Amino acid sequence: MLSRTRQHRRLTRLTAVAAVIGAVAAGTAGPAFAGNVTWKNAGTGYYLVSENGTPGKPGNAYTVLDNSPGNDCSVYTVCAKWTDIKQGDGTWVEESQNTNGGGCLDSNSAWTSYGSVYVHGCFLDSNGVDNDTYQKWHELATTTGWALEDEQTGLFLDGGTGPGGNGRFSSTNLFANSNYGNGDAWQRWH
Repeated sequence: MLSRTRQHRRLTRLTAVAAVIGAVAAGTAGPAFAGNVTWKNAGTGYYLVSENGTPGKPGNAYTVLDNSPGNDCSVYTVCAKWTDIKQGDGTWVEESQNTNGGGCLDSNSAWTSYGSVYVHGCFLDSNGVDNDTYQKWHELATTTGWALEDEQTGLFLDGGTGPGGNGRFSSTNLFANSNYGNGDAWQRWH
């Protein structure tokens, strides 16, 4: 039988080991950690990509199948690489690494219950702070993947068949949509 002191020390060590294991597991969980990320839609298997946005002029954001997240974003016009920038208010800004005219993931609520998603020039100051709430996203961990909720509109990034910026429906369009919960894989990202 262990003395109370030895039991306490053993429990303290086990707690410390569990904390380290938890931190390592959380660090490898995917996005929602500042740095370089790719987003893959749970429903379609397509990657979130940007194409040719320029400061002050919206560019395209959509999903595409088999776009290698390893592509060199300075060569290809379609880029699946993003920089996840943590904001002081707990939100995140998704900055495209597309050097052919990148920008930040942006959205609106053009229609009553859903809106357009696109890439627009980032409004980042010299400290990496973005004061445009349309470019801020809550990255919410769920049991089926990450849900990305736009700060301004409260709508969720949806990669399912829906309206693009032109209002036409396509399976590769991105749009902002009401939250349909864990059962909607098109609103979950890995």
